[in-house]
Amino acid sequence: MSSRRGGHKEAGQARTFVLASCGRYTQTPPVARLATALRRRSGTVLELGIFPDGMVRRREWKREGREFHKPAHPTSRTTRLLTFARAVWDVERAVGSGAVWILLDINSLILGGLLGVGEWRAFYCLDYGASNSRVCGVLRRALAAAALRRVAAVWTADREKLRPLGRVAVDRAIVVRNAPSLEEARAISAASKRRTQILSRYGIPPEAKVLLHAGGVADDFGVREEVQAINALPPDVYLVLMGPDRCPTALRPPRVVSVGEVSDDEWLELLGAADIGLALWTGKGRSAGTYDTPYAWNRLYWYLAAGLPVIAGGHPQLSQLIAETRAGLFIGEPEPDKVRQAISVALMRQAELSACAQRAFYDDMNFESQAANVIGWLLSGTPLDVAPGR
Repeated sequence: MSSRRGGHKEAGQARTFVLASCGRYTQTPPVARLATALRRRSGTVLELGIFPDGMVRRREWKREGREFHKPAHPTSRTTRLLTFARAVWDVERAVGSGAVWILLDINSLILGGLLGVGEWRAFYCLDYGASNSRVCGVLRRALAAAALRRVAAVWTADREKLRPLGRVAVDRAIVVRNAPSLEEARAISAASKRRTQILSRYGIPPEAKVLLHAGGVADDFGVREEVQAINALPPDVYLVLMGPDRCPTALRPPRVVSVGEVSDDEWLELLGAADIGLALWTGKGRSAGTYDTPYAWNRLYWYLAAGLPVIAGGHPQLSQLIAETRAGLFIGEPEPDKVRQAISVALMRQAELSACAQRAFYDDMNFESQAANVIGWLLSGTPLDVAPGR
């Protein structure tokens, strides 16, 4: 281990953290939660990433950003990577070798390895293409695997996603579920007090029972079965579809409301206004592995944060979560009649299942509980070879 990486500050002393991404991962909710936790307890958190306009910027977290470097051709991937590499060097010179780098995607991991920047605490595996051999080619995987030998810990929501990157990645994995924070749960609770106003915006009567489908609006996510179930339920039951809509418009009876993609604030409002959360997977047109996406697998944790009973089906991991939390019903392979019966049962047991969902979230399924050990280690300055999970 090099001397640059070997030294560390005493526990409790303020540190500078650099969250670096060759993509736009610095702007995702999981990174926002991590940055907020570090900033509250450590001092300085720098964000280094490529923004939607193609600019590479460095900014202190939650403060006004400034232009750092402007690629000559923002649409060129090669130019962006070269510009990002230059920015990494400039940040390294500005903050010194005492900074702790947290790398957020495969490209920043590889570039960090080639450039040899300072102390690496963690690789936060948010790159959902990392496990796809068509996206992460042989050379790219080899470079990433070599770079991972410098990383003390790999923070991931799913250890299996790391297997294409080699044994080192798997052995150093710290599994942290991408759950909402307590602050986000409070925002959902506050939104629930405006339920009537929120529902009226979408043309839904205040007395309605609202089923929320969050994620891809497509047949492989059970939309057809949900719509058929709604037609056989009482007229006060409404279905709200949230997410990119890839289903025929002919599937839209009056009590099915498609809101498309929404802002973060609107997402919290929909959770606050809903009665039941739906998480169905039928396996039509895609493999089970692709179910693990922010809108699909992680949405269950949002349902728990909102205290929503969950109706899940199709994917075996969903069965495990339902059994663990007792916050809903797992119906096996989704079929319209089974979906309808489950909705009826969940509405009758809504108070009981809602209490289980809230208990599961506040006991363990929140970001603060899930990430407590790894954040404590990031802040502690303890040696790299005693990372959690090793």
